[in-house]
Amino acid sequence: MLYHIANHRGTDSVRSFLEYDDDKIKENTLTAKIAKETKKVIDAKKYRTFGEYLYKGKIEKFQQNIRKKVSNRKTPANKNKEFAVTRDVIIKETEKILASQKQYYTYILTDEYIKKIKDAISYQTEKLIPESGYCPYFKDEKRLPRSHKLNEYRRMYEALNNAKYFDPVLDENTGEILSYQEKEFSREEKKILFDEVLLKGMELTESGAKKLLYHLPDGCEVQLQGRDKTTQKIKGYALVDLEASPFWLRLSQQQQDEFLYDWNSLPLEKLKPKLTNYYSLTESEVDETFQEIKLPSNYASVGKKAMEILLTYIKDGCSYTEALEKAVSEGKLKVDKQTMIYDSLPYYGKILKESTQKLIGKAFSKQFADRNYKEPDTNKNEREFGKIANPVVHQTLNELRKLINEIITVFGKKPLEIGLETTRELKKSKKNREYLSKQQNKNEYARNRIYKEYIEPHLSQIKSRQENPSKYISKFELLEEQNFICPFCSEKITPDDIINSKVDVEHIFPIEESEDITKNNLVIAHNECNADKGKKSPFDAFGDKTSGKYRWNCILHNAQKNLPHKVWRFYQGSLEKFLENKPMSRRFGTDNSYISKIAARYLACLFNDPYHSEIFCIKSSLIAQLRIAWDLNSIMVPLVKNILSEKELEEFKISKNKKIRIDNRHHALDAIVIAYANRGYHNFLNRIHAKEYKINYREKSWLSKILLPPLNRDLEDFKISVKDSIEKANVSIKHDHNTNGSLVKATAYKVYYSGAGEYIITTSKNVEEISFKEKEDPKDTLYRALCKFECRDIDIKDEKLIKKLKYNSTLYKKVQNNLSKAKQELEQDNKKTEEEGKKSQKITEVRIYKKACSLVKGQYIQCGSRLKDKFFAVKEPTEIKTGLGYDTGDNLFLDLYYDKTGKLCGEIIRKVNFNRNKPNYQKEGYTLFERIYQSDILEVDTSEDRISLKNKTGSAPSDRTFIKVNTFTEVNAYFDGKRDKIQIFFGNLLKSSFKNDSFFISSMQKYNVRKVILTSLGIIKYRSQILKNKEV
Repeated sequence: MLYHIANHRGTDSVRSFLEYDDDKIKENTLTAKIAKETKKVIDAKKYRTFGEYLYKGKIEKFQQNIRKKVSNRKTPANKNKEFAVTRDVIIKETEKILASQKQYYTYILTDEYIKKIKDAISYQTEKLIPESGYCPYFKDEKRLPRSHKLNEYRRMYEALNNAKYFDPVLDENTGEILSYQEKEFSREEKKILFDEVLLKGMELTESGAKKLLYHLPDGCEVQLQGRDKTTQKIKGYALVDLEASPFWLRLSQQQQDEFLYDWNSLPLEKLKPKLTNYYSLTESEVDETFQEIKLPSNYASVGKKAMEILLTYIKDGCSYTEALEKAVSEGKLKVDKQTMIYDSLPYYGKILKESTQKLIGKAFSKQFADRNYKEPDTNKNEREFGKIANPVVHQTLNELRKLINEIITVFGKKPLEIGLETTRELKKSKKNREYLSKQQNKNEYARNRIYKEYIEPHLSQIKSRQENPSKYISKFELLEEQNFICPFCSEKITPDDIINSKVDVEHIFPIEESEDITKNNLVIAHNECNADKGKKSPFDAFGDKTSGKYRWNCILHNAQKNLPHKVWRFYQGSLEKFLENKPMSRRFGTDNSYISKIAARYLACLFNDPYHSEIFCIKSSLIAQLRIAWDLNSIMVPLVKNILSEKELEEFKISKNKKIRIDNRHHALDAIVIAYANRGYHNFLNRIHAKEYKINYREKSWLSKILLPPLNRDLEDFKISVKDSIEKANVSIKHDHNTNGSLVKATAYKVYYSGAGEYIITTSKNVEEISFKEKEDPKDTLYRALCKFECRDIDIKDEKLIKKLKYNSTLYKKVQNNLSKAKQELEQDNKKTEEEGKKSQKITEVRIYKKACSLVKGQYIQCGSRLKDKFFAVKEPTEIKTGLGYDTGDNLFLDLYYDKTGKLCGEIIRKVNFNRNKPNYQKEGYTLFERIYQSDILEVDTSEDRISLKNKTGSAPSDRTFIKVNTFTEVNAYFDGKRDKIQIFFGNLLKSSFKNDSFFISSMQKYNVRKVILTSLGIIKYRSQILKNKEV
């Protein structure tokens, strides 16, 4: 009993000294409310202990001798937590149990022993409490708690200052959107949003802003927080609940400030008595405070006096950094003058002291100074000066320092001027950027088709309503996706229904609960159907309907047929499962304007100018305009064609004004434009914007004729010089040798024994999910999915798996038998479509097979095989028992070594195996020759036979090129003892995305491969020996 209590002892409160994301805050708030209700029930029913509450309230109602598990975990069957318990309730229960037991075991349960038990059960790790530090401008004043009213006002006003809306500029004749004019909210508009929403503690959303500011132009787009659609909310005032508490009004202003410092800094055992003794809170008010009040933790970067000064500027529309600069220049804030002008950039924390925070950890805290915690291996500059908490900004400034310092070293002097443009996709990984680029091209083609097919015929009608035509594109995308059928009533939706506003977009999972604003959560449905669904999931709204307008069987069938990738959202319990594993919110979203501003302040230490006039930030729109005006995109076309394979050339579409991103040298082109993009061009474009000229910025226009090349150079001569620079440009990447990351992949597989020296893994899938490709024979695809393991009867010993594989074969036959019926149904669908005056769809073999799968339904077992050395088995399978395992996570590196014959061999070290004492080759007595990480650069001979080796790259020596290693893997021959049969996949460093080329350790030697490390400027700073067999 005591052991069980120790495992479920709760916590003192849900208060934390560290920042939590929104999901964690919501969870804590809910837990606090449930704990409060649980306490009320215990008191009202006079239960002596929490255990008695559980027994009488949850267990006693079941029949005797029937075991029933009482779970408080949120599941589809148990939608809400029913109870929660705080530590004080558990401690009282422990005391009562021990007091009762002591009567019978006095010789064991001595007072000393009871104290040990209570201490063990009540033990909790001491929380780390961040230190406030002192204001950099008023040195005797502590930094303000982030929960302070002034800091909350700063946060909300600064968010409003960053918010903007985009007014569409329409062609007067066609109604087509030429561009969007960016506008900021006026002081009066910001005051309305602040007073009516934020100050009342409510979140401000895009739709909320449009509703309050009803005078905004139709079709305008509101952008509250950067470009990311998932973060378009501004949090409301955090002190609403606290300021509404009766005790708060009894406190003086000084006590209110002290309360917030104490809340941030005192552990519970000190805070509770102080709330009672110093702030005169009653016992119920103390309990209420801990259960109800949720405040931002940590501290602002300045103290109260400085914040009051800065807030006056921020309310006038300044950003925090602009307010700081104005306050300093006007003498309201005094700073230690930066008398030192640096010859190279020091660590950014030395310059941006007010923007950094100390490293957080028990080893760095005065609170634990006498505990002898070992300091982790951290950068000495970060230990001394702290770091910016946002990892994107931290990494950006560090990379900027390396680049600028290398430029200074190479040229022997500092630059006279620095122009900054931060990339739009700075926050995304390389893989995500590559995917985004492909998706943008695909989406652009689809949008243009939809615009011509559905919107152009109704332009005059849309124009008469002064609406933005582009807002209809997403609706028609959804309509096509769901095959022109309403997902709820199963009736047809026509294009006219969209134009005439008879239908609208609906969230499958209610937005209030799911917060899922992705396209995967959207459908288009009749307005009446949307109203009837309300704020529920489809099953909760219609799951009990068997007749009438909404019939659940029809709804589910329609979703399976027309929305196969969204159908899971229609199943019973799907919303609850989604909420259990809700995607993590983006904690470190970064507005690029902030990076630009803070980078400019950092770079200013190189110059003797308090106004940073040598540094200017350039908008992407200006760079794009100059590229078009100077016809620089055309320079990249022949360069790109030279690095593409024949197949890629077929797919390569040239758009005269579209930026070409597949060649990494497009960054060099941007850098050249930035170098020439002086303030004259910038100011000119701003004047054009201010006069509200209607310009299509995606095309060459009259504006392009005015934006002449620098110094009025001849355009063709200028382009030739730019092309020459681009061809010679160095390319470099950031090397990633990070050992962090997932050890194994997320999917857990059932693992079956195989006599062939490998594992057989399985997962269950719906037969409708089989992916058919137009360029493949669908019969082969179906056979591969269902019957691939049919000939493996000898290897497979598990009877259950054999039975499942036989059922796969039965499904295969069923699909084949339904092909003619599937074709008939598709023909009938086409006939109905044509009768309605719509265009029918071509019936292909792939469509027939897909339809047949949807008719058959059912689940099949998807099988795969894994080599034992490339799979992580948590539980080993036997001939009679299944196991459990995961695919291994990322490869970490490839170690090359010589065997006893002098042959170059290799061993792949995966992250899951990284911490073992020795790799296998070292256990065999061999030593490391060279280590290659994923994303490392290799220098190889150029070759006309391979497109990836054809072109010289940047600083590579003559007749040599650079390739980037993507990954590596063992082939079957490796496990038969041929240790040079590791396949290395790579692509040329010039290309931003590519289909992998590859060679083996054995075959790469004809290219005289060396590993190289490049500097930030792409200069070789390390070159290995040639990676080849020893000459005997």
